Amino acid sequence: WRSRLSLPPGKEACQLSGSHYFGLGMRFLESMDRGGRFTNSEGKEGEWVRGSEYLIAAKWCAYTATADGHPVTVALFDYANNPRHPARMFTMTTPFAYLSATLNLWKEPLTLKAGSPLELNYGLALWDGQVEPEKIERAYQKWTGFVAAAAGH
Repeated sequence: WRSRLSLPPGKEACQLSGSHYFGLGMRFLESMDRGGRFTNSEGKEGEWVRGSEYLIAAKWCAYTATADGHPVTVALFDYANNPRHPARMFTMTTPFAYLSATLNLWKEPLTLKAGSPLELNYGLALWDGQVEPEKIERAYQKWTGFVAAAAGH
């Protein structure tokens, strides 16, 4: 997933800010809302925000749950060249399961300036079944190598 945000002609700057969950987010199937488990590259729960909501600075975050009776794992990857890498991964389980990669704009607004677009790269991986963190890390490393090669880094 690649995004490029730039200002329109005549606009010199703008400030990006927002809530703690603002970012590239995923809402899962309703059948995945209960009984799932989040894991991340740091192996920690992170900073509690409220209710079941947490933020953690991590290269990747994954959610394992049952989708319509079948176990699945979904991982969201942050790219090293993204601003503020590693992303603040937002997770919550109530009232529904949700994951997003954020730029931590709620605590650190970001000024976007004319001529300097904001470029973001994220990856997504899906597996049938429960996947261990080591396998997710290998997929993350493979993906980052692919993105770097495609960008000529």
